[in-house]
Amino acid sequence: MQQSLQLVELMEGRIWLESELGVGSTFYFTASFGIQDEGRPRRELFTRDSTVREDRHSLHILLAEDNIVNQRLVTRLLEKKGHTVVVVSSGREAVDAVASADFGLVLMDVQMQEMDGLEATVAIRQSEGESGERIPIVAMTAYALQGDLERCLAAGMDDYVSRPIQANKFFAVIEDLVAKIDDARSLPGAEKPEAVAVSAGG
Repeated sequence: MQQSLQLVELMEGRIWLESELGVGSTFYFTASFGIQDEGRPRRELFTRDSTVREDRHSLHILLAEDNIVNQRLVTRLLEKKGHTVVVVSSGREAVDAVASADFGLVLMDVQMQEMDGLEATVAIRQSEGESGERIPIVAMTAYALQGDLERCLAAGMDDYVSRPIQANKFFAVIEDLVAKIDDARSLPGAEKPEAVAVSAGG
């Protein structure tokens, strides 16, 4: 119920319950759905957007998540901050998407069907090879054990956020990672960072 409430609030709506003894309960909700213009050109990888704070980047983000509710919740959170989002439902689709389009960031669920987030990350890192390209990958995980978190980092992920997602911590991880990438790119002769420092996403 709490997750449903968060989702409805993100869609600028409300949710309520009407119950009748011996009959049952009915849930109602309202929501505001924006309509995207399919002809609108895709944003560049790193741009400024007037709808977000001046010190934030607007990113083109790949979300790899197989839970529909989580897809909508995370997408809504990101879009409210001015980011654009492409959603895939498996690790295999994530690998294919990274190979065919440019993204500023990948949010990777660890547990997915067909190919999980760890396998997908390893495949993406292998495909990057010697090109010097390295797309930031953030794990989304419900794991709490230190050993599990280390597995995410060992697979090539740059950081992680734990679920249930807390918006302030979620965006702190993204903004910290983007800042580190910018700092690495600003170094003389370093157009693309090979790696970035990792900080726990709590």
